[in-house]
Amino acid sequence: MAPRTLTLRLLSAALLAPLCIAAVLLLSTAQLAVVFAAIAAAAAWEWSALAGLRAPSGRCVYSALVAVLLLPLFFAGGLQLTILLASLAWWVFAFCYVLGFGRRLGPAATLAAGVFSIAPAWLAAVAVHRGGGEGPLLLALLFLTVWLADAAAWGVGKRFGRRPLAPRLSPAKTREGALGALALVTAAAAAAWTWLPLPLPLWAWLAVSVTCALAAVAGDLLESAFKRAAGVKDSGALIPGHGGILDRTDSFLAAAPFYAVAVRAAW
Repeated sequence: MAPRTLTLRLLSAALLAPLCIAAVLLLSTAQLAVVFAAIAAAAAWEWSALAGLRAPSGRCVYSALVAVLLLPLFFAGGLQLTILLASLAWWVFAFCYVLGFGRRLGPAATLAAGVFSIAPAWLAAVAVHRGGGEGPLLLALLFLTVWLADAAAWGVGKRFGRRPLAPRLSPAKTREGALGALALVTAAAAAAWTWLPLPLPLWAWLAVSVTCALAAVAGDLLESAFKRAAGVKDSGALIPGHGGILDRTDSFLAAAPFYAVAVRAAW
């Protein structure tokens, strides 16, 4: 990575990460849902390009449909857990697709994959945030877990990476980087459990954190599969040094439903 790109990446992270954590901790659930819905719509806009949509009108329609879909999810009540459980099945399928990646999905299937990836992640964030007094804290910890996993996978992979994790999808991602992500997330989760009032026993909290780190890797690889099929390096250019919204949130999309189901079970 060029020094200028790395500088932009660090500056963007230094600005956006505190803003995100502040929003999670200070906004009401309804306010946060609106903010995240705007981000979800932007992610859908980028996903539509991966599906081959080029006309701005078509991309706007797809983004609007995803955003509108979020409203009934907000008021789904007891169905929210069912929806989140169904999204876990989608991610298992997506992981199998990543492992056997060989041909591009059609436009309709790619657009459907975007809905299945973006909408449940939004619902998961909202469900965790409004689920009890520790909700905002738990959601903030989810973001930190995903960011730590991403940073460790990149840093360790850059320094010690030798064996590609998925060479057909993303040659730069390595097994050493993935192991580094798991190690750092485990250590950070143990520290968080020691100092914070978390509603899970230590073994369960560690299991949830490690599962989220693994899911984050799967989410990153899934977006890489779609980007590779579309012949693009980044999903967009909105965030300097990072690319698009999807490039920054792909790991979260996969990790959030697993995390939400786990903490809902704890409540």
